Amino acid sequence: MNKTQELVSTLCSYSTQIQRCDGFDDVLEYHYHLLTTMYEKNSLFYKTVLKESRIYIIMTLLCFYYTRGETSQAEVKEYCTSMRFASGNSIDSMMFFLRVSGRMNAERNEKNKRVLMVSPTEKGLKEVGNYLLSALLPLNKAYPLLNLSVETVNDKEILSMMYRNMYDLLINRIIINRILPDIHLFTEKDSGHMVILSLYLEALKHSDNGVLRIFEYPYIAVSKTIAVSHTHVRRIVSAAAGAGWMKMHGKSQIEILPEFMQLVREYMGLYFSVCMHALEFDPHKHSTPDTPAL
Repeated sequence: MNKTQELVSTLCSYSTQIQRCDGFDDVLEYHYHLLTTMYEKNSLFYKTVLKESRIYIIMTLLCFYYTRGETSQAEVKEYCTSMRFASGNSIDSMMFFLRVSGRMNAERNEKNKRVLMVSPTEKGLKEVGNYLLSALLPLNKAYPLLNLSVETVNDKEILSMMYRNMYDLLINRIIINRILPDIHLFTEKDSGHMVILSLYLEALKHSDNGVLRIFEYPYIAVSKTIAVSHTHVRRIVSAAAGAGWMKMHGKSQIEILPEFMQLVREYMGLYFSVCMHALEFDPHKHSTPDTPAL
């Protein structure tokens, strides 16, 4: 088993263990709540970056910065292009957005003026820190021993450790949609992460003793919460129905299928597994009494 296979195996094992935690759905609900709070404060930024390809560009910048120190825009672009996160022009546009919005510094290399060196600003680090907290804090519900707090993302040693460990995943070309390709249909849409969480949580809310029911999906309310048009949300739902994950009944009623619920659980299990790997926290060693280690 090579390094990449070993890391993927570890993430999948962590994911299985996390999904078995008592209160896993509460973890997802709290994660969604924290994200909606972020959107309320800065909807434009988070709507822009919470698209799979864009968040990976940002994470590449941060992982390179914390691991390598000085990092050039060309290095970030080369990696992102090789991973096919986006086209070269789209990567340049994202970097330009980060720069003009005050979230990234860019300076000419003293030895070679043609090279543009990049680094995150305090503003950028704070906003990404809030994004990290939306994934970290909910884990306290399943693993109280983590004892994560708002100060976690202000601790330079912890942050450095996390980004170095996430860098380990990047250089081994490991990203969630390569482990779980079906999720790409959703996560590559603007705020797609939020839409699938809202669908999952609404389906749970309207279920009857675990049996999924047809329900009225609040397109307008969801679109306002995540700062996109209700047409955009409807298109995501329609694409999901076309792929066989759910059924649409009339203009606003939908029927979520069990396969979609399992897809979301597997996706979020991997999502939190990346956090566990970054924190060097093995969920198998810290299982709760209700969740025996496998």
